[in-house]
Amino acid sequence: MWQKTEFGRTLKIGSNLLKLVANGLSLFMKADKPLCIQEDNKLVHLDLTRSQLPGSVPVMTGFKKLEFLSPDNTGIKELPSTFLQHYPALKVLKLNKLDIGNFIKNIDENFFWVMSNT
Repeated sequence: MWQKTEFGRTLKIGSNLLKLVANGLSLFMKADKPLCIQEDNKLVHLDLTRSQLPGSVPVMTGFKKLEFLSPDNTGIKELPSTFLQHYPALKVLKLNKLDIGNFIKNIDENFFWVMSNT
């Protein structure tokens, strides 16, 4: 499922998967390189609600068609400054029950630029 590449690791999720709900998933890891998802995927819905994720989420690329993302109640405290740049089709981002107040306080206007100019 995971392939090592020069840029990090690439996850193959299949080209027919449209919706993935992984409530309660535990993912504890540190990533110094982006987590790449195979780019020919058709995933439009990713729900990670109540999953245990690292406090600082690694950059995840390859979600070009993703429209719905819910890292709701996952323990995330910080998002990469380039977070939204990797989700050009994103319409819904649920950030409920996350302790990201300090992060939001310190972001600049460029964080949301991609969302308002696509």
